[in-house]
Amino acid sequence: MPDPRGVRYPFTSVLAIAVCAVMTTAATFAAIADWIDDLDAQRRDIAESHPTCQPPPTPS
Repeated sequence: MPDPRGVRYPFTSVLAIAVCAVMTTAATFAAIADWIDDLDAQRRDIAESHPTCQPPPTPS
């Protein structure tokens, strides 16, 4: 049965992305989400491929 909460990313990865967004004037959760959506494909791929951004393995 899949986890109903969806993908669970490590806290440090989420915090790092949020800090980057806030450093570029994002002040709300919606603004942080918009900032992430505005990343171009190359930068999003780099962030998602970083080892700390990988979700933990799903238990069998």
